[in-house]
Formats: sequence, structure tokens, C-alpha cells
Amino acid sequence: MVAAAFSALLTLAFIGFLIANLFERQVESRLRESLSQQLDQLAAHLIVKDDNTPGLDADLSDPRYQRPLSGLYWEVDEEGKAPLRSRSMWDQSFDLSENYAVTNFALTPINGPKGIELVGMSRAVSMRDKVDVKHHYLLTVAQDTRVQVADHADLLRTLAIALGLAFLAIVAAAAAQIYYGLKPLEAMRRDIERVRGGLSDHVETSGVPSEVLPLAEEINATLEMQRRNLDRARRQAGDLAHGLKTPIAALAGQADLLARAGQIENAEAVRGHLRIMHRHVERELAKARAQGDGATTIGSGVMPLVEIRSIIDTLKKLPQKSVVNYQVIGPENMSLAMNAEDFAEVMGNLIDNARKWAKSSVLACVIVEGTHALVSVEDDGPGISDNQQTRVLSRGVRLDEMVQGSGLGLSIVEALLENYGSKLELGRAEAGGLCASFQVASRATTTVRTLM
Repeated sequence: MVAAAFSALLTLAFIGFLIANLFERQVESRLRESLSQQLDQLAAHLIVKDDNTPGLDADLSDPRYQRPLSGLYWEVDEEGKAPLRSRSMWDQSFDLSENYAVTNFALTPINGPKGIELVGMSRAVSMRDKVDVKHHYLLTVAQDTRVQVADHADLLRTLAIALGLAFLAIVAAAAAQIYYGLKPLEAMRRDIERVRGGLSDHVETSGVPSEVLPLAEEINATLEMQRRNLDRARRQAGDLAHGLKTPIAALAGQADLLARAGQIENAEAVRGHLRIMHRHVERELAKARAQGDGATTIGSGVMPLVEIRSIIDTLKKLPQKSVVNYQVIGPENMSLAMNAEDFAEVMGNLIDNARKWAKSSVLACVIVEGTHALVSVEDDGPGISDNQQTRVLSRGVRLDEMVQGSGLGLSIVEALLENYGSKLELGRAEAGGLCASFQVASRATTTVRTLM
């Protein structure tokens, strides 16, 4: 825009200079032509009277010569004699310089009646009287330039206004060209933002200009390659998990055999190593699950309330020490910019953790806050202190060994949320237990709140 405005300004300034210069030359040319014609007419009517003084055999055609101080004047000068003047001169004479007669047919500034600035033209003429005596005359016609000066000023003013409007029009046209020319890139930027937010899995190529289409196709090819790499990594992680389950289970069986054989110390040593192996496997699986160079965000989004209810239905089938009442609150028809599998992993860990510690109730809540949604899980259990909140997010740390689990749940949640630019927050719930919450981009379509 700056370059377009600057180049337009320079171009229009040059055009304005040319137009003003051409107008000035045209005015000067017309003035020279007019004064030359007036000189020709004055010379044609000039005579030598009987008293050897100059005179005219007829008045000139322009009536302004007969009106005093009209702006158009003529004068006939003969050395040593009083000049012959037009009636418009009244009783004034031209203030002619000594070199004026040399500049025949050249436009020359002249001081006119009452000091008015004129532009004049002179011509030397020689005539013979009745006794064949030659008389030398200097014929001068002059015109007031104030009209031309006013016209020139009007032209410059009008030209400045016209060129100013033209400058604004050019800048507006350049802005429109840039806006509409870059609009496909803006649409592509929004598509990429939707892909990054998990609301789409590709960049739209229909209706894309041919100049931008190769870029869109390359982006889609890159996204497809990332999806394939991510799927391959997840399959390999799953294969690793299944491949290690059997050896670990076999080793656990051997530890039981050692215990029954009376080798309690050896059995406990084996079990300790198995626990360490299990935590290492879980940690590496979590890293493979969470770290995908951002590829985990590529998806079509997730309906949070539907996914939460599915998780709760699964957890209800697990054995519980007491009856737990689950509540789900939030907009019914909305989508979160998050991969469905990642959301299930996060909410599964949070709700399962709340279930283990809850006395009687677990609350899952989704609140829309502008372009983001706040997702929280609360329970009415004992909760944890501020010092324990930092410890519980560490991999493998468990605050109560009596509660089943590997201690990797919340650390896995943190690793997944990091891919979405979010962070897990722990605090005190209204019911007195733990409140685990995080924010993620949303796409809400209604604000109807449901209660389960």
C-alpha cells in the first residue's frame, strides 16, 4: 500500500506538472498569436497624415480599444514626437525600455496605465509621407495579464483537486486489489487455523484461484503425511504395549511362583523391577501418544458432552467402593477444537481420578468463554493441598498407594494439553474436593445447558 501510494503520488505529480506546463505554453501561444494579429491590424490601418503625424484610417475591430482602461491597449511611437495612443490608454503612455524595439514580435512585460503589469509585443514600421519622407514608427500592443494569471490559478486549483481525487481513487483501487487479491490467502489462513484447532482435517481447494491452488494442495499433502505418520506411531505404540503385556504378565507369574516357593525376598525384588518396567512403558506410551509435533490437533473436533457421557457410561461398569452420582453441565450442541481421541484420553483420566477419590458425586462442566471453553472436573473427595498439587503432576507420583493406578494419568493429561497450547490447572472444588480444569478453543452453536 505504501509503495502503491508513493508511486501514484509521484506519477500524478509529474502529470500535474506536465498539464500545468502545457496550459501555460498554450496560453502564451494564444496570447502571442492574438497580439501579433492586433499588430498586423494596427499596421494595416496606420497612415501618415498631412501634418506628418501618424494616424489610423479606421478604428481597430476590438471595441476594448475604445473603452478606457479596458485591459487592451495600442500605441504608435515616433522618435521626438508625442505618441499616438488608443482611447483605452486614456492619458497614459507605455513605459518602454530602450531595448524594447529590438525584441520585435517577442512577448515582453510592460508597465501600463496606473502601473498595471501588461504583456506587450512591438513591431518596427517605416512609412513615407506625401513628400516621400520616410517615418520610422514603433507599434506596440499590450494586454492585461491578470485574466491569464487568474485562469492559470483556477487551472492549478482545479488540477490539484482533480489529481487529489485521482490519488484517492488510485489508493482505494490498490487497496481493493490487494484485499481481493489476497482474499484467497486469507481464506486459506482460516482453513489452516481450523485444521490447527482440530475443526477440519484439510484446506479447502474448491474455488481456489489457480495461482494459489498448488500451495493449498501442498498443504493438504503435508497434512495427510502427518496423519499417516501419526497413525503409524500410534499403531507402533499399541503394538509395543501389546507386545510387552505378555512378557510382563509372565514375569509377574514367575514372581508369584517364587513367593509360593518361599523366596519372598526374590519375589518382591522381581515385582519391584516389574513396577519400574510398567511405569517406563506407560511413560513412553504417553510420550508417543502426546508428542506428535502438533499432529494430534488435526481432526474434525469433538462434541464434549457426548464424549463425556460415553466415558461415564464406561466408568460406571467398573467396581466402586460407593455409589457415585455423575453430573454433566454445558452447551449441548458445540464442538471443541480438539482431537476426539485426545479429549477422551484427557477426560478419561480426569473423571476416573475424580471417581476414585469422590465420596458421592463427580461434576463435569463445559463453560463457553468467548472463543474458548473451560472444561472442568470436580469431586467431593478430600482434595489435595497446594504443595501436593505440584507433586501430583509429576510422572509416577501417587499420593495414596492404596488407590489403584500407575501415577501417570495427570502427567499424560498435561502432555496432551500442551499440544493445544493449554495447561492443566488444579484447585479446590466447591464441594470440597479437587477441581481439575483446562481451556481449549471452542465452536459453540447454542447455549442450552443440560443436566445428567
